[in-house]
Amino acid sequence: MQYHMKPKPSFFCKLRRWSRGGNLGVLKRFSREAQRQRLIEQGFKDSDPNVISKLSDKELATFQSQHSERSRQFIIADYEWQRRLTVRQVRATTHAAWIGVLSTLSGVILGYMLKR
Repeated sequence: MQYHMKPKPSFFCKLRRWSRGGNLGVLKRFSREAQRQRLIEQGFKDSDPNVISKLSDKELATFQSQHSERSRQFIIADYEWQRRLTVRQVRATTHAAWIGVLSTLSGVILGYMLKR
C-alpha cells in the first residue's frame, strides 16, 4: 500500500497565492526597496547614471559624500543634482506660467463683466 503525500507548496506557489490577494503593490514596493538597498550596499561600483537617477535625494547625497571630488562617481552625482535642479525649475516655471494665464483670463472676464 502506497501513501501519496501532497507535495509541499513551493515558495513561488505561496508567493503567487499571496499576490492574488491584492498584495501585489506591497510586493512590488518591497522588491524595489530591496533592489535599492542592494545597490547602496554594493557601493555603485559601475556608477550607472540610470541607476543613480532613481535614487532619492538623501541616498544621492550619501552616495556623493562617499567619493572624492575628482572621482567619476562624484561627477556623475553632481550632474544628477544639476539635472534634478533643472527639472524642479522647469516645473516651477510651468506652474507660474499657468497661474499667469489664469490670472489674465480672470482679469479679462472680470473687466468684461464690470463694463456691462
